[in-house]
Order: sequence, then structure tokens, then C-alpha cells
Amino acid sequence: MEVFSKFGRLKGQWLQWSVTVKLVVVNVAIFLILRILAIVGGLSGNPSLLEASLGAVELPGSWTLLVRAPWTLLTYMFVQFDVTHLLFNMIWLYWFGTIFTAFNLSWRLLPIYIYGGIAGALVFLLTAGGGGCLIGSSAAISAIVAATAMIIPNYSVQLLLIGNVKLKWIAIVTIGIDVLFVSSGGSNLGGHIAHLGGALMGVVYALALRRGIDLAWPLKRVIEAFRALINRPRRAPKAATTSTEAPSQATIDAILDKIRRSGYTSLTPAERATLFSAGSKNSPPK
Repeated sequence: MEVFSKFGRLKGQWLQWSVTVKLVVVNVAIFLILRILAIVGGLSGNPSLLEASLGAVELPGSWTLLVRAPWTLLTYMFVQFDVTHLLFNMIWLYWFGTIFTAFNLSWRLLPIYIYGGIAGALVFLLTAGGGGCLIGSSAAISAIVAATAMIIPNYSVQLLLIGNVKLKWIAIVTIGIDVLFVSSGGSNLGGHIAHLGGALMGVVYALALRRGIDLAWPLKRVIEAFRALINRPRRAPKAATTSTEAPSQATIDAILDKIRRSGYTSLTPAERATLFSAGSKNSPPK
């Protein structure tokens, strides 16, 4: 019972968290699970356990391999490789996610995150040449950064050692760094290309929103349908039905004769129910 009580409290806490915090928690939880698998694999003499686990969730650089594991189009954007990768991405996710939801509908954040991750994955696949793999939430976060900067470009934030900086300049510098890495052919080329794909998705989303087109709405409907399917209440068991057919006169006469001979207390529960049913059906309407 105590386990169920703790689970109930945890579920209540989860419902109170913002979408931004939920995304951070999911990313951190998956990272910890992978670290635990790495430890278990090391202690059990199976160091390939982490590699196998990553292989199941990372996005392959080949369309052929993607067809065999289509779920990786979504799973890769919730997986971080190391602590630095996790820390940097989660700071940006929490920072820009909080700003975005302060000026927009909070439910739009998850669709933008997923759209950005998918856009980054598609750009990566188009340029990967069939090799490599992709993990990390950077493309999804780039979409949030770009969309936020497009929606409220002149909103200023306080940066350490720099002072007040408008969001549009932060987005421009961030995207500019990715462009420089791509143009110079630096390390993690596929990752920076994916970042640009995610940022492009954020710009497209913001431009559509300015024209009154909410690209987040279709995915919201899908998420709501999936949530309704999971939370669908179980069918209540059908109540036992009793026969509505009136007992025969012969049955009633036999029960009454038993009462005359042995008294009412001698009747079985079934006989009492039959007698009561007969009396109810034969009573005049009020």
C-alpha cells in the first residue's frame, strides 16, 4: 500500500510540473537509465550493454536502417551522450522553454520540440550519406530557441559578464556558430546540420503563427487521442441480470402451501425472492 501511495504522490507532482520541467525530467531520467545500464554492463562483464542500448534509441544515418527502427525518429531526441551534453542542453531547454511558455500557450512547447527534432533528423538523414548516427535534444531545442526569438525578438535577458541581451541576438549567434561549423567541416558535422534543421523548423513555426496558422495543433490532437487511449476507463463488469418473467401460478401455490405447512421461515432465499417478485408484479399501481 505504501508503494501505491508514493506512486500516487509522484503522479500528482508530475501533473503539477510545467511542460518545460517535464521535458527536462524525461531527458535526465533516460540519461540516468543509460548510465545505470553502463554500470551494470561493466560489473557483469558485458560492456557492450550500453552500446546495445544506445543502438536501440539513436537515429541511424541510413534510410534503410531507419525503416527497420522507425521509433528512433522520436527516441533519439531524448537521449544525451555524456554529462556535459546533458547539462548544456537542459540549461537551454529550461531557459528558453520557460520564456516561450511565459509568452505563449504552454501546450505548444511539446509539438515544437518534436517538430524540431524530426526536422533535424530529416536534414541529418539527407546529408549523412548513409553513415553515422544522431542522438541528443539539440535540434529540438534549436527549434524552441528560434521560435522564441521570432515571437519575442526584443525580449532581453541578463547574461553573466555581458548584461542585457535581446533574444534575437542570442538566436543569431547560436545559429551562426552552427553555420560556421558546417561550412568549415568541423567535428560533429552531422549534429550541427541537425541543429540548423531544428532552427529552420522553429522559424517556419513562428512565421506560420504570425499568419494565424498553428502548426502545433495537429500534433496536439494526436497527443490527446493517445492520452485518452491510455487513460480510457475500464468497462464495468455487467451486473447480473435477473429474469423478469413472472413465476407461474403453480410455483406460487407450492410456496404458499409450504408456508401453511411449515411457516414462512422454512422458505429458501430463492423461494422468498420468487414470492416477493410475484407480489411486486401483482400489486396495483400507486
